[in-house]
Amino acid sequence: LKKTMKDAPKVLGNEGQKAILDNFKTQSYEGKKWKYVKNKKKRGPILVGRTRRLIGAARRSFKGANNGRIKWSIDGVVYAAIHNNGGRFMPKRQFIGKSQKFINRLKKKFDQMLKYNLR
Repeated sequence: LKKTMKDAPKVLGNEGQKAILDNFKTQSYEGKKWKYVKNKKKRGPILVGRTRRLIGAARRSFKGANNGRIKWSIDGVVYAAIHNNGGRFMPKRQFIGKSQKFINRLKKKFDQMLKYNLR
């Protein structure tokens, strides 16, 4: 049990980061596909773009754990919030945030850790 509690923040942090990256792969959040914007010049996946800056920041989104709280954040990309939350002329394309599906994924991972370490 001690090992599970010691390892849990890092394991769950990495699992959360994988969930965020999965949103980019599926181009959806909570099963809702992201909306396309009509742009004949842009080809390829939504939010990935030429520079891949946003997905690169998502790959580094796990920031650590402190006092039993795990933190994920997209840093260094000024336009991340407008994509995640939507805006006046930008449809919401959420990729990070607290949701029941996200929480359930972390709970499942924690249960797997417990089961593995208690055998």
